[in-house]
Amino acid sequence: MKLKILFVLLTCLFLAQLNATDAKNESSPVRFCLWPGIWSVPTDTNINGLSFGLATGIIKNKKETGCDLALFTSETGNFDGFQMGMGAKATNGKGVAVGLIGTDTRNFDGGSIALIVNNTDHSSDFWQVGMYNVSRASNGFQIGVLNVMDNGILPICPFFNYSVSK
Repeated sequence: MKLKILFVLLTCLFLAQLNATDAKNESSPVRFCLWPGIWSVPTDTNINGLSFGLATGIIKNKKETGCDLALFTSETGNFDGFQMGMGAKATNGKGVAVGLIGTDTRNFDGGSIALIVNNTDHSSDFWQVGMYNVSRASNGFQIGVLNVMDNGILPICPFFNYSVSK
């Protein structure tokens, strides 16, 4: 019985890939990404809705808006919305990135939450909550055990740090 279910799921994924390759639409409401290289829409498509799978977003789309959920890693560029995975990487957008192990955001306005480490570069409005937070050339605040911010009230500050104008 389990083998039949697996066969049906793999067949559906294969047919979805064939259909997506032939599609002329530039937008898709859903993407299921089993693993990098196995996805249900072409890489030059906008995602407006939900992207989910084991590892999502490693193959870049034009723009992703909505929710990106991954079991292992969620990596998105040109992203607006919410993303979550063991690790989360976001570039050029706004929203919230949640990484159970860590987050890495660049030019990303919004928040990042991680159990271990948050890393933010060049964000105009941001916040970080995690055990170890690092920020470069960004404006916002950090809450954690150790907070490192190049333009913070102190370069290294325990528990709380926020940016000041240079």
